[in-house]
Amino acid sequence: MKGTSRVLALLFVFTLISPLAGAQAKSGISFKEKAIIISTPQVNWDIFLKSLKVSPDSKHIAYVAKNEAGFLVVEDMKQSKAYDRITKESPIFSPDSQKLIFRASRKGKWCVVINFKDQKFYPNGVSIPVMSPDSKHIAYVAQTGKKQFVVVDGKEQKAYDSILRMHSPVFSPDSRHIAYVAVKGKKMLVVEDGKEGKYYDKASPPVFSPDSGHIMYSAKRDNRGFIVVDGKEGPKYDSIGVFMFSPDSKHVIYSARRGKKWCMVMDGKEGPKYSDLSIPAFSQDSRHFMYTAKKGSKYMVIRDNKIVGSGYDKVQFINLSPDSKHFVYTAQEGDKWFVVTDKNKGPIYDSVALPIYSPDSQHLLYIALKGNKRTIILDGKRGKYYDMVTVPIFSPDSKHVAYMAKEKGKWMVVIDGKESKKYDGVAIPRFSPDSKHLAYAAMENRQWFVVYDGKESRNRFPGFIKGASLVFDSPTHLHILAIREPGPEFIRLEIGVRR
Repeated sequence: MKGTSRVLALLFVFTLISPLAGAQAKSGISFKEKAIIISTPQVNWDIFLKSLKVSPDSKHIAYVAKNEAGFLVVEDMKQSKAYDRITKESPIFSPDSQKLIFRASRKGKWCVVINFKDQKFYPNGVSIPVMSPDSKHIAYVAQTGKKQFVVVDGKEQKAYDSILRMHSPVFSPDSRHIAYVAVKGKKMLVVEDGKEGKYYDKASPPVFSPDSGHIMYSAKRDNRGFIVVDGKEGPKYDSIGVFMFSPDSKHVIYSARRGKKWCMVMDGKEGPKYSDLSIPAFSQDSRHFMYTAKKGSKYMVIRDNKIVGSGYDKVQFINLSPDSKHFVYTAQEGDKWFVVTDKNKGPIYDSVALPIYSPDSQHLLYIALKGNKRTIILDGKRGKYYDMVTVPIFSPDSKHVAYMAKEKGKWMVVIDGKESKKYDGVAIPRFSPDSKHLAYAAMENRQWFVVYDGKESRNRFPGFIKGASLVFDSPTHLHILAIREPGPEFIRLEIGVRR
């Protein structure tokens, strides 16, 4: 690494991001801090700053570096052997943060490296690896000569002329199945768990149902499109748009076009025809679905294929409550915007955005703009206007709301309408799992620190690592990754409330 300035480029400059809070310090709160060194970069190495990755649990970091021997990957205190090249998306952490994967080449051949162990080298390259949701399986496409094949857990599958790599291969949610699109000659087919489907002129990347029991994709034959569910072909159309399963996996919905008209098809039944349709949204209980449709110059809101509101100039941000009993969307008439909740029109503003229901479905909030000022509307009640506000969040128990706000060049966190101390910057606030605590990052005099229930941490840093989150490991303990100088050193700051 050449110079401190390059290290500082690793920092995430927190200014306009995240939604949360920080009220006044709770009386008598006391917490202990522990700064643990997780990595110390070699000063004579070049570090590729854009390659730095944070594990999903925000406890580990990895990055690509270069020394006199070649390119290598560093994870915390461990480092790989040197290679001739390492690809730009590398390294990649598994969903459970326990595996580190990257693609590398040596003497013109490429391989996937898993936890610093080389897999088989191939002369014509390997694709970006795909990991199963449970992190137990790894798949990628390899090429030998003019043939391509999928490698699953080190085992080579049948070879084809090519394998579609965009969103393919894909694992099922339960990690027990894998599917991908293969090309043979001028035909395409979907392969699921090694079993070949029918040949088509075109086939889209497949999707599994949430329960992993079904598979669906769109296909085309003789210039006619259709949906294929578990191997069964649906009606033929001129074009197929978006398709998806319901949350309970019992229903299939997709948009389809005949001529110039689109319709939403639910379980094989066509809805009304319109000139354009949006992506549909299901309620969590799978009993209702909604979308917007264009009729003439107006946009309609459709619920279960029935119009639920008059035509608008524009419609955005359709959302359904977690209990599936309510719905909300933003609408525009002329140059004014408003929120519509269960068919009830709210106050008019210059703009409105991002309506969000609380986890218990009992509260609704959204951002509203009037002139150059922004505010939060909670259950129909307007908060204070600020120069800027971020997307609010509810606490897990739905009893508290927090967001960041900017006023006269200073940032603060607003919790339940109460402003925190003003800082040069604030970021990544989080409620504890039991909703009793709130922590966030704050900056003052160019130094970043953690604010826990209003009390500032003793440890100060030039910045927190890009991509890191503030994570509660328990209701009273949290951690975040930072960089410390001189050194430099990568640090995991752990904070716990004293009992």
